[in-house]
Amino acid sequence: MKRYVVWAVALSCCLLATTGAFASVYDDPWWVVENEWTEEISKAAGLTLVDEFASQYTKQELLDLTETGSTPGIRLAAERALFSLGGGLGPLVELDDGVLLSLVAQGATDAADAYVFKNRIQYRTPEAIVNAIEGTSSSVLQTSLGKLLGGYYGPGSPLGEKTEPELRDLVVNGDTLGERVAAATALTTIWIIFGEWSDLSAEIMRVCREIWAISGVAQYQQLALAYQGYLTYLFSL
Repeated sequence: MKRYVVWAVALSCCLLATTGAFASVYDDPWWVVENEWTEEISKAAGLTLVDEFASQYTKQELLDLTETGSTPGIRLAAERALFSLGGGLGPLVELDDGVLLSLVAQGATDAADAYVFKNRIQYRTPEAIVNAIEGTSSSVLQTSLGKLLGGYYGPGSPLGEKTEPELRDLVVNGDTLGERVAAATALTTIWIIFGEWSDLSAEIMRVCREIWAISGVAQYQQLALAYQGYLTYLFSL
């Protein structure tokens, strides 16, 4: 049976919220990525080590780590390092839309990001992105569109800005995956700009306690990723 994403978030929240300050325990991303098995914490640390992985390992070593790395963070850092060494989105953006959509149909998330980037002129308003989200059944394309939509929902946006309470509701109850991703993206931005760990840790703990009592926890996956995004920021400081 698949591990529920929010189980990991609940555990990570319980670990982190017991500390007076984030850095008092998790001040070394390398230690975290090598020793932490809770997925969201491990991946958050891994995302801050991509450049270091790219410089310290050969491509073959990185390829091996994507499959045999002992923690989720190591595997993710290696995968993203390989992507960076391969030129990032650049080579994908040069592909025809038809080729990109073919890759998207195979579940290629980076191809979806490249497709959305290439066609961003079509998505000048939140409404246009929502229409595009509702018009596709592809989860990876919805995710990429959702990340773009999150910019419109975030603080300071002249079009579509939402309050934190609105986003907290949308990240769990949004009708589509794309809208839930958008809410998660915007929440991460809000927490990075305005959040204080001393305040947010208590809120995360409260949410975690509520989640433990809910059987259908899969609906909280995007909230889990919003927490991961915030933790990534903290690890990068």
